[in-house]
Formats: sequence, C-alpha cells, structure tokens
Amino acid sequence: MAAVARGGLLDNYISPLAVVEGPHPVHFSIGCVVHPFAVIIAQRGPIHFGVYCIVEEHACIINGERSGKDVATVATAASSALPMSIGPYNHFKSFSRITNVQRIGHGNRFESHCQVGGPSELPELISVEDYSVVGPFVRLCDLRRDGGTNSALAVKIPSRQVYLCPTDTKVGKTCSCSALALLSPAATRSCCCCLGCWVLPRGEPFDEEEAEDTMRQRSSRLCASRAQ
Repeated sequence: MAAVARGGLLDNYISPLAVVEGPHPVHFSIGCVVHPFAVIIAQRGPIHFGVYCIVEEHACIINGERSGKDVATVATAASSALPMSIGPYNHFKSFSRITNVQRIGHGNRFESHCQVGGPSELPELISVEDYSVVGPFVRLCDLRRDGGTNSALAVKIPSRQVYLCPTDTKVGKTCSCSALALLSPAATRSCCCCLGCWVLPRGEPFDEEEAEDTMRQRSSRLCASRAQ
C-alpha cells in the first residue's frame, strides 16, 4: 500500500475504493479528486499530482509495473527511483491508461479507453506538454521490442494537440493503430490514415492574477455605488 500524502484533509477527495499501491508515496495537491475503482501504482518511483486533477473510475496511472516483487526490496532502491510528475488541471477519464510517463504538463484531457505510455525501462522517453487532448481509443505509445533489445521510440506530445481516432464506418470498429507518425516528422514511421490530429489555436493571453484584480476592483466599485 502506497503512502498517500494530501495537500489538506478537506482540500481533496480520495475515494476509499480507489486502489493506490506501491512502495513509493503518492502526493495529491489541493482540489484533487480520485473516483472509486481508479488505479494508481507507484512501483518505480513516487507520483505527484498537481492541483485540481481528476482521476475517474477505472482509470489507470502506473509508474512501473504491477508485479509480485518484494515491496521491501523495491523500496530499498531509492537511488534508482524514477518519479512521475503530473501537473495541475489534468483530467483522466474512465478506463484511460497512463503508464511510465515522466512528465505531464498542465490542463491535459485523456478520454476514455485511450493509452499513453511506454516501457518501464525508459520512462524518460515519454512526456506530455500542456493543454492537449487524447481522444477515445487513441494509443500514443511504443512498446516494440527487437530480439529482446528495447527499441522504444520517444513519444513526446507537444502542447495544444488534439488526437482523435474515429470509428471506421465500413467495419464498424475503432482503429487500433498507434500515432507514432503524428508525433514525429520522420518519414520512416507510418500510421493508419484514420487517426487525425490538429493543433489548438493559442488564443489570447490570459493573466489570472490580473483578471482577479480587475474583478475585485469592479466589485469594490459596485459595493461603493450601492452604499451611496
């Protein structure tokens, strides 16, 4: 059973029916919500969740592999611990699966039945930047091996990307190909054409502190006008 560190007793909710395992701690910041039957495994290193993350039912976030190894033996290898960092405002939908990702940035959305990750031996190859959306049934991972030698390719999802895997109207099934061709301009990587990707518009810059100050000033002026 992994040690669960919380930002505050009343600042987040971790369901007692959620599965949190592993020899390393799992830290939840303020506003995090973990639904029943969510699975979080900290086998290879600690997992840190930023503020206001949501992990829905049956979503899996795994750092390492679920195995029957002696917990004490794994815990003693603290020097080789590989942490997983998950930024704020990330949403993991039901049945999504995130494995061995070194870093996840801000405000990403992982839809139901999507997979993002790679082999536990090279978690540093996997990273997700900010404000991206991984659609249902999309697989952004590379678990290939060649003669016992790990030949995993780096999977780095840039910011503001949307990946969708629509249903094939002829067969009626969802494509199971990976999106390696969309993650790199290399011509040697191929992928089924049914998987689409586009870049979200950057939009206007937004300063939360400035907007909050503006709202406070408006509220003060409104209160002053009512008092007169």
